[in-house]
Amino acid sequence: MTQPNGRTLFTGSGVALVMPFGPDGGVDEDALRELVRFHLREGTDALVVNGSTGEAVTMSPEEQRRAVEVVVAAAREGERRVPVIA
Repeated sequence: MTQPNGRTLFTGSGVALVMPFGPDGGVDEDALRELVRFHLREGTDALVVNGSTGEAVTMSPEEQRRAVEVVVAAAREGERRVPVIA
């Protein structure tokens, strides 16, 4: 993916994360962390949160913001760093 300034944001495979919800209808943060860890283990090169899978329109701005925070934190846990696109 190339930015308007010509710099490459990432190469390879970027994944739009499917947002996991719990029984209460809120974001299941533990499941979201595990989803991020799974994609990092499997070699995903970039993560998209609140993107094109459609769940974001059903989430409050606070839930969207928290989802980004959870994904960024989980993506920083391991040795492999990837861009998080929100």
